Order: sequence, then C-alpha cells, then structure tokens
Amino acid sequence: MYEGDCHSSDAGGKRDFIIATYAKSASGVWTVPQLPTRGLCGTDCDGCDLREHSYRVRKTGPRHRLLVVRCYTHGQAFTVYPAGYMPYARASLDTAFMALSVFAAAFDASNGERWCGTGGRQSWTSQQHHIARAGGWLGLCGGLRERAAEELGLALHEHVSAALRFSQVGYRARGEAVVTVLKLLEGGEALWPRLLRIGHALGLCGRGYQVGGHRELRPLFR
Repeated sequence: MYEGDCHSSDAGGKRDFIIATYAKSASGVWTVPQLPTRGLCGTDCDGCDLREHSYRVRKTGPRHRLLVVRCYTHGQAFTVYPAGYMPYARASLDTAFMALSVFAAAFDASNGERWCGTGGRQSWTSQQHHIARAGGWLGLCGGLRERAAEELGLALHEHVSAALRFSQVGYRARGEAVVTVLKLLEGGEALWPRLLRIGHALGLCGRGYQVGGHRELRPLFR
C-alpha cells in the first residue's frame, strides 16, 4: 500500500491528505506539474525530501491515474488528489463537474429520474447511497446542522427547511432538498473547500492541504 501513516487528524481518525492541480499533457497523460515541498509527515516536517514515486489507477474516483509522492527523509508516501476528491471518495465534491459529482444522483432524483440499473454506478442502491452522502456533506442530517449552515453561509431557517425535507422517505423529496441547498449556494466561492471543512467537522474526512503557488502546503481551512 502506497499511502503512509500521514499525520492523523481529529476527524474520527481520518487521514489528512494532499490536493494539487493535475494537468493533461499533449499525449493525454495526467501529471502534477508542481510537487509540494514537504509531506504530511507529522509535527517534524522540516527536511522533507519529497519526490515523485509512481502513478496508480483507482477503481473508483478520478478517471485518471493519481500521483504517489514519497518522502525519503521520513519514509512515508502520500497519494495526491485532484480538487474535489479525497481518500476513498467514489465521486467528486466539485459541482463544476456535476455529472461526476456525488450530487448527480440527487439532481436526477429531484427530476423524478430513478436509476434502474441492476448493478454498478447507476443502480437504485447506488443512487440512494449517493443521495444520503450528498445530504451528509451538506449537513442535512446529523447533529451539526447549525454549524453546517454557518459554514455554508446559509440562513439557518433555509437550512432547517431543507433538512426537514431531506428527512422524508421519498427519494425525490430527498433529492430536491439537496438541490435546493446547492442552488442557494450558486454564484459564491468554490463549494468543495467548504464541504471539506464541514466534512472534517462531521468526521467524514481528515484535513485537506492544497499545494500553493510556491509549492507550499496550505490547509484548506483552520
């Protein structure tokens, strides 16, 4: 397994992770032009010797290979994720690519489109799972609704109304609740960093670190 014991977060033991920009070459190969200067090797990250190790294919998630970097100082390795993705995620949180996002199932449900495949990505079971995940990322279920509304910049009454609709049994109502929140968020800053912040608070993911312009690792949120 390539991913080393990167420093643990307080989000239910979920791993912190690295996000970077991927670029497609003329030959169609996806690479990371800017490697970070350090890894997530714990409190003592000085002196990291981070180099490209390999590229690996995932069965789920991004449809291109993901870079694995290795710190030869501390003997740890890390997978580098594109924007909107995180460890073990099957779909993106980036609504700019809606068809590939975790929210696609909710949009279909809101239009009364039920996934009828018997297996794979378009099965009825998968659609229900994705709707539940989407609601979780938006804080429509669980005990941190006020925190989610604050992080998303929504009025509490708007978020509560959507949460009540999401609590209904019907898949269409649940999908409509998710879509309602997403539409309220249109036109603002990129959504996926805020969702990662909420996910970290809910214990859904570790803390994300993005590779900055000078190759430094910057936390997406405090």
